[in-house]
Amino acid sequence: MWFLPTHKRPEKLKRFLGTVAGPDRDESVMLILWKNDPRLHDYADAFRHMPSNWDVWVQEERLCGPKLQNAFKCFPEERTYGFLADDTGLGSVGMLGELRREAEQGVLAWPNDGIHGPRMATHPCASGEFLRKLGFWAHPNFPHNGFDTILYYIAESIGVGKYRVDLNLIHWHPFKEVTPGNGWNHAEWDETYDEAREMNTKAIDAMYDFQERVLPGLVDRMRREYRGQEIQS
Repeated sequence: MWFLPTHKRPEKLKRFLGTVAGPDRDESVMLILWKNDPRLHDYADAFRHMPSNWDVWVQEERLCGPKLQNAFKCFPEERTYGFLADDTGLGSVGMLGELRREAEQGVLAWPNDGIHGPRMATHPCASGEFLRKLGFWAHPNFPHNGFDTILYYIAESIGVGKYRVDLNLIHWHPFKEVTPGNGWNHAEWDETYDEAREMNTKAIDAMYDFQERVLPGLVDRMRREYRGQEIQS
């Protein structure tokens, strides 16, 4: 299943939905909203553009990481867990199914977001068994940025990372150049980015400590407990 947390961004969610076409409309997707989102009722128009088989879940958690972790707790037996974001769009028709099928083979698969490429698994789809062995989807130390970084490091370290350069994710991010040399796309900056700024700054320092103290143990354990399994071909 795919999970798409959204926060104060009904217009951006509607833009995302406008990029969903063909077989991607048949994928299982859960939109996750915070029950106290001040713009909760503004999402009604976006919901009218949702595929009929998509679901909406209004929950207690406000931040992206806790939303995903709560989803992992409440849906513990999914074959795959995919992460989508409300500041993105689908640039390749059928990409959700492609990434899901990769994850069903036991890997962590991610698309080409035009920013990080093979250097970071942004918006990945994970094998459910991979996350169950790991014990979490979004580590509690990283409530906003950084949880996908951890998955990337572990998957690459044990040989189950799969980058799909041919699957293009549109990432409307304020720190992404619109065209080379033309500066950043500051028009994309919004209140949600502003709220996350301090958390993201703290996450950079926290990641250094995490990589030194915690990550090696996680990699060793996953290498023993997960990579030893037969990955389907």
